Amino acid sequence: MHACSFCIVFSLRMIILHNVERYLNAKTCLNKVIYDNDEVLNGSWTPPDPDLLHAALQFDARFECGNLRKVVWVRDNEYDIQLNSDINSDHHHQWFCFKITGMQTGVPYLFNIINCEKPKSQFKHGMQPVMFSVKDAETGNQGWKRVGKDVSYYVNKFKFMEVRDGNVLDKPCRTATFTITFPHSEDTCYLAYHYPYLYSDLMSDLSELEDKLDSTSVYYKRHTLCHTISGNDCPLLTITSTEDDPTAYLSKEYVVLSARVHPGETNSSWIMRGVVKFLLSGDVSANLLRQKYIFKVIPMLNPDGVING
Repeated sequence: MHACSFCIVFSLRMIILHNVERYLNAKTCLNKVIYDNDEVLNGSWTPPDPDLLHAALQFDARFECGNLRKVVWVRDNEYDIQLNSDINSDHHHQWFCFKITGMQTGVPYLFNIINCEKPKSQFKHGMQPVMFSVKDAETGNQGWKRVGKDVSYYVNKFKFMEVRDGNVLDKPCRTATFTITFPHSEDTCYLAYHYPYLYSDLMSDLSELEDKLDSTSVYYKRHTLCHTISGNDCPLLTITSTEDDPTAYLSKEYVVLSARVHPGETNSSWIMRGVVKFLLSGDVSANLLRQKYIFKVIPMLNPDGVING
């Protein structure tokens, strides 16, 4: 067996033993809800006792791309986490991004995301979540980093309902679990499924690229494909070469590119960012592509999903 595969199998066995021990010693569990996004949004949230809250981590996700529905403090340094589904949907639980404060350095914290839906996940193959530390950023050690150990992904006891061909099916939920030891005490850290790319990032990147555009060789136009349910613009970009003869455009073939159907597909946004930057550049290959094709680019098909996480 490959060493990496052995580590994953060993980790999963330890997690199974941990869950068995947790079940057998249920009386030792606090099982206190310390964050409930539904109640926070409707104004009915009553925070736990301050003394209890002081001993636990604090969570929040009320920012662009944040996704966190509920947090249960299980015991000691273990937390069960539930995610919101994609907006305007009752399923697709994958993306997460939330803020954590109140940690102590040198302490391993166990996080269990218990309502994942997908049968397969890169968490089964060693992928780690990403973290941004504010204290690291203040000292110049900036950026999102892969963190966590004992990462695993497995079927749990919970169910979710899926409607298919008019039939309601009970499907098993999965747990994505990982342990994190934070680098600083009393830090502000953000945890996410993958390197975030926000709607604000897209609009900022487009404005920056437009400011640097060489309009003598590049034809570029930003349109609004449509407005989302929440009223946000869904940009559509047209990219080709400038032509003295307008009829030259008629002989060009069209290439349509799109990205970010689902909020969790942030990697597609990073790829699309590079594609658009390349197509607008002075690179010889980019110039040849513009001369031959008209590119229609929809860099973010689901702005509402991205904004709401």
